[in-house]
Amino acid sequence: MTRQGWLWLTPIAPEVASYSAPLVLLGVLLALGAWAGVYFSSRRRRRSEPVVRRDPWDCGFGPLSPRMQYSASAFAMPIRHIFRPAWRMHEEKVREMDPQLRTRPVQLRYLMQADDLSWQFFYLPVEHFVLAAARRIGRIQTGHLRHYLAYSFFTLIALLWLIT
Repeated sequence: MTRQGWLWLTPIAPEVASYSAPLVLLGVLLALGAWAGVYFSSRRRRRSEPVVRRDPWDCGFGPLSPRMQYSASAFAMPIRHIFRPAWRMHEEKVREMDPQLRTRPVQLRYLMQADDLSWQFFYLPVEHFVLAAARRIGRIQTGHLRHYLAYSFFTLIALLWLIT
C-alpha cells in the first residue's frame, strides 16, 4: 500500500512505475461507456431523422444560376489590387436598362483592360531597337544568289583570319 491509498493514480514506488489497476480499469470503462452512449443515441436519431442528400456544390440554394457563379474578375481582384502600381487599369461598367421599366436592368457588362507599365518602359524600347536593326539588315537582302555567296565568302575569310 502507498501513503495515498490504493486508488490514487500515482506510482506505487519510485523503482516500480505501476499505477493503481482498479482506477485505470474504472477510467477505461467510463470512456467506453461514454463512447457507446453517444454512438447509440446518434444512431437512433439518424434512423428517425434521415439526412437529406443534396448536390455537393448546392449549398442549400437550389440550382446554380450564372448570377451565383464566381467570375474571373472576382477571382483576379486580389491580384489586381496587389499589382495596381505596375498596371494601368481601365474599368467600365455598362448597365442597359429595360425601356418599359427604367429601374430594371436588362443587361450588365463589365469591361476591363489592364496595360502593363513595365511593357512600355522595358520591352517596348528593346522591341523598337530590334525592329530598327532588322530594317537596316533587311537592306542587304537583295534576293540575288551572287550577293549571298559573296556574303558567305567574306564571312568565311573573316573567320579564318580571326582563327589564325
